[in-house]
Amino acid sequence: MGKYGEKRNNITFQNYVLAVYFQDVLDRANDRLRIMTNNQYHMRLDTGKKGNAGSGLEVNIFDSHTGKERSIKTLSGGETFKASMALALGLSDVVQSQNGGVKLDSVFIDEGFGTLDEESLSVAMDIL
Repeated sequence: MGKYGEKRNNITFQNYVLAVYFQDVLDRANDRLRIMTNNQYHMRLDTGKKGNAGSGLEVNIFDSHTGKERSIKTLSGGETFKASMALALGLSDVVQSQNGGVKLDSVFIDEGFGTLDEESLSVAMDIL
């Protein structure tokens, strides 16, 4: 394969390894995101971008209401907050599961909670 930074099939070795771990994070995050969005959104790794430094590490969002996949950057403020919270919790889950059950306690202090409607805020609090 060559040096660690060498590109093969338009993705570096580092990005390939990161993508494997990142997929685990996305899988855990999606469990929560589906609940917070009433099964509307599902995050997926974007495997279509070629030849840039972030190849294999971009995230798209699948919207079950439209049946289409799009960049996660197109989410609204409240939707972005939900996705960010789901990703943070997914990362926490993966770190804990791979480190012998080490417990990671987190505190979320973010103005994003203020962007949520009452029902979404209630669901977010239940998830936490």
